[in-house]
Amino acid sequence: DQTFKLDFTGTLAGKTLKGQLTSPRGTREVTGKKIDAAAALAGAWEFTRETPQGARTSTLTVKDDLTATYAVRDTTVPVADLRVEGDKVSFKVTMKFNDREVVMEFKGTLKGDTLAGELTTPRGAREAVGRKVAPKA
Repeated sequence: DQTFKLDFTGTLAGKTLKGQLTSPRGTREVTGKKIDAAAALAGAWEFTRETPQGARTSTLTVKDDLTATYAVRDTTVPVADLRVEGDKVSFKVTMKFNDREVVMEFKGTLKGDTLAGELTTPRGAREAVGRKVAPKA
């Protein structure tokens, strides 16, 4: 049996947990900070999809204050209604193509450096998986 027992005694103040961790090897001061999903979302996310014309890439860039932009080819637009609830993420983007506007809505889950879900347009829904390519924007 290779059981290793650790005891923690400490206090939680806001998003900071501070205290002492004790083991058979001694006692150490430790401090931890909660990283919520909103903070974890900050950065640049690259989405790639295969089309008959080849791979298409788009980039979602999220700032610490949860303002964001969405870039496709040479067009960058603001993101609307960006919401983070636990690990669930949703947002809307309005793209202009010539004389028409197309609203795209993303709903998905944040897990580490992956943002996966569905992107819905007037043509239907498709899988969308983004990978974090840069930390905070």
